[in-house]
Amino acid sequence: MSRLFALVLACATLAASTAFADDGWFSKHNLQGVVDLRMVAGDGLRSWVNGGFGKTRFGGAGSGVAARTTVGALDLVWKPELTDDLSLVIDGIAQPHAHRGFDFAEAYALYRPLPTSDLHVQARAGLLYVPISMEHNNAPGEPWTVNNTITPSAINSWVGEELKVMGGEMRIAHPIGDVQFATTIGVFGYNDTAGTLLSVRGWGFDDVVATAGSRFALPSLNRFAARVQAPDTVPVVGLTGRAGWYGRWDLAFPNRFALNAEWYDNNGDRRSAHKRQWSWDTTFLNVGAAAPLPAGASLTAQVMSGRTAMGYPRGATWWFDVYFQSAYVAVSRKLGADTVTARVDSFRTRNRPLPVGEDYSENGAAELFCWKHPVNDSSTLLIEGLSTQWRRPSLAAFLIDPHQSQNLLHVAWRVAI
Repeated sequence: MSRLFALVLACATLAASTAFADDGWFSKHNLQGVVDLRMVAGDGLRSWVNGGFGKTRFGGAGSGVAARTTVGALDLVWKPELTDDLSLVIDGIAQPHAHRGFDFAEAYALYRPLPTSDLHVQARAGLLYVPISMEHNNAPGEPWTVNNTITPSAINSWVGEELKVMGGEMRIAHPIGDVQFATTIGVFGYNDTAGTLLSVRGWGFDDVVATAGSRFALPSLNRFAARVQAPDTVPVVGLTGRAGWYGRWDLAFPNRFALNAEWYDNNGDRRSAHKRQWSWDTTFLNVGAAAPLPAGASLTAQVMSGRTAMGYPRGATWWFDVYFQSAYVAVSRKLGADTVTARVDSFRTRNRPLPVGEDYSENGAAELFCWKHPVNDSSTLLIEGLSTQWRRPSLAAFLIDPHQSQNLLHVAWRVAI
């Protein structure tokens, strides 16, 4: 982690060295943020964030309904402009349950020259989210916030939790007639443990994000896993020195539909470990689509399918060898200034045959409905209901019913600062 913090410190020092010579660096244009306040009531198992087996960020207490008020996050993004083409993006976030009270969610240099033709080029280098989510605000220099709901899909919850990388990325966009094409290629490191949380906990539904120094507690492990895996996972860590890569291809037809496909490969060495943090070999394909619908509605959908494995050969398989799939379809509709969104998710994992009690497979579904209301120019109210049901055989080893469900009523008040 020392190299990571050295990079962040260098970026901050470079910015600070000239910031006070130009008051505009701390103007509204260069400094944006959001305070996210929550009221929540949920049932079911204790949340995975607190070391339980629950799939949502705010779970129950094992029986009955638990209600609370809390801060969802304080997210502050500073975007000092070094030149007309080059800027820094430094995103600091505070979130409950975090290993550190305040930490970096992103810290990168952004090169975006003014186009002189139809060709548009953008490059980033530093601490980045892998560009997968179609539910989040992905504009550089703005908080990485879910647009029309409080809770992202299972796919994009995992993107926030485990797919934070240190690397470089280039995006090239060019129209051919009315059709817009774009290609994004990224090379990265420090994402060696991606797959740990997805395998041991399974899919989740939350807006918790990994930061430079994140450390997430894992649910209780079975006897074998507890001997080889640490009781927590560090999402941003380099264990092998290998470089992974991702490639994304976008195709957009104006006023009709848009498609994208992305391949991710962290090039993990399954046998590398340090202090029981393991390098997982993780690959997946993600396909997304968006289209307008009648009556002012719009559709968004994503499908992800991949594999993650770690450890040494164990009979016909590895210590962990997990295949995972998830998909969602969301429909949003404008009702005056308000937006209503309905979403359905399906998710599953399958691991190769292992002894009884070590089956981390699961399958489940979730349904969500959210109402979004702009209160004024700087604040938004969201009210959301989320229900998820799943089956996970490994819960039986802890005397917990493998068939589980959780229901969550969520209210968020987002205030721009």
